[in-house]
Amino acid sequence: MNRRSWSLVIMSALLVLSLTLAGGCAPEEEPPPPPPPVDDEPEVEEPDGLRLAIVEEWLESGHANVLPFPAGREGCVLCHDGGAFAQEIDDPAALDREFLVSIDCRACHVGVGPEIAAAGVVDLPATDNVQAGSGALCMSCHNARRAPDPADDGRAAPHYSAQADVLTASGGMPFEGIEYASSEPHETFIDTCLGCHIETHAFHVSYGSCQAAECHTTDIDLDTPAEADYDGDGEVGSFQQEVEGLLAMLEDALVDELDGGSFAVEAGAISFLDAAGDPIEVDDRVYAAAYNHVLAAADGSLGIHNPAFVISILQESFSWLTGEEHPGEPYVVE
Repeated sequence: MNRRSWSLVIMSALLVLSLTLAGGCAPEEEPPPPPPPVDDEPEVEEPDGLRLAIVEEWLESGHANVLPFPAGREGCVLCHDGGAFAQEIDDPAALDREFLVSIDCRACHVGVGPEIAAAGVVDLPATDNVQAGSGALCMSCHNARRAPDPADDGRAAPHYSAQADVLTASGGMPFEGIEYASSEPHETFIDTCLGCHIETHAFHVSYGSCQAAECHTTDIDLDTPAEADYDGDGEVGSFQQEVEGLLAMLEDALVDELDGGSFAVEAGAISFLDAAGDPIEVDDRVYAAAYNHVLAAADGSLGIHNPAFVISILQESFSWLTGEEHPGEPYVVE
């Protein structure tokens, strides 16, 4: 076979091979489309207007404040941390977190809070089985924490914001032979605390509810003159001004008994100092009068929660302390 014949054979073989290979290859597939991008930011539902309004109201209230000192103490965290209250936790070490919160939504709407409100009954330090409606939830924390005892060696003070003890007229320091007066309408008002304070989550008093209950048929004006001159200064101011006058009168009497000294609440107790600022011991009479002063002042309503009771404990404390008849007119319970 000559060279030309060999060349034709080789070319024919290469052509057959190339056709065979071309026929046996699968068509090239298009690559799959790339996966959609993953959004690392989860979609957050925008709060509606009502929820925002409630939060804004709540931020105006004292409940929105985080109080690390009391909340961080055993026994105190229960009423100073919303999550702790909901779970009935009284030891900060038992919390499942390393931080404290304020009295948030959970305190009233989760866990034990709704149960207390539904039961409507609460025991207070100096009286049991108080029928308070849903206000029992408020009273479970807003109380003096202890029953008053003039012989208490530790000179314990009523816990601040002891509104329940004032409302129910149960928190006054007892004096032998003296029975304090009391105004019942606010104590027996439907749902007590919440009957007047739940129009908004700022918990300001709602005067509309006072009129709806037909207790006050006209617009309430806190500057309206009181029914009498309770502080005995010769002038009739507004009711709250009369209470301020009584608080000042009793404080002055206590300062006189302390020979120019003073008294103050420190670490849950009432401390007494002489004029030089040194701690002194006082008798039960002085301690009892100071206790009632602290109770009435720390309630914060200047007598509105229980007008007759506050007028009564301040006037009677003055008389018990000084041995003199108080100069003001008594509160007349109708």
